[in-house]
Amino acid sequence: WGNITAGIELISRREQTQVHGLVSPLLTTAAGTKFGKSEAGNIWLDPAKTSPYKFYQFWLNTDDRDVERLLKIFTFRSMEEIAATMAQHAAHPQTRDAQRILAIDVTQRVHGEAILGGVLQASDILFGTADIRAADVMALETVANEVRVVPIPRTEIETGYPVVDALVAAGLASSKADARRSIQGNGYRINGEKLTAERSLGTFDLLANRFIVLQKGKKHFAMVDVD
Repeated sequence: WGNITAGIELISRREQTQVHGLVSPLLTTAAGTKFGKSEAGNIWLDPAKTSPYKFYQFWLNTDDRDVERLLKIFTFRSMEEIAATMAQHAAHPQTRDAQRILAIDVTQRVHGEAILGGVLQASDILFGTADIRAADVMALETVANEVRVVPIPRTEIETGYPVVDALVAAGLASSKADARRSIQGNGYRINGEKLTAERSLGTFDLLANRFIVLQKGKKHFAMVDVD
């Protein structure tokens, strides 16, 4: 308030004219917290401060109680479109279609169509619904920004790099013995395909001639980045 009134006074003195300050109520969530602030920190438009993937996930995780209001504030969709979206959401809230529309709309406007495409593919990869080998380089780079990355020289991949070493370096196994036990239990995937036996990683595993996606269970990912 002080900044606004000081600005009004400054302009009136310099320009000899009357101006007004425009204000709006503080935007809060249904939980009573300031919108865009969380325990993990603020949500930024700058991709160097909040990655496009995290930005998309922030909107996707909108509370059901807030999504209609945020669609009205942060998108240019008509009231009729929003009403139809909310009717669909009320019928099938588990699909989170309203949140997905909000997340896509805002992420595309802030970061652009190409980055949004990478974010959507990366989201499908990390949630286990995508064919990893079909992912493009932007999607793979997006995933790499969100998970632990193990850099490995290309010469070592060309000669064969032990997969157990990669799993340990990626934090997906506590030791080589642990890695071998989990391999025997079919606990790992390489580029989305089950790892059924101990082997070496090679150039045939490279995606976009650079990445290898390591996965333990459904939710734990890491990537090899070949230099």
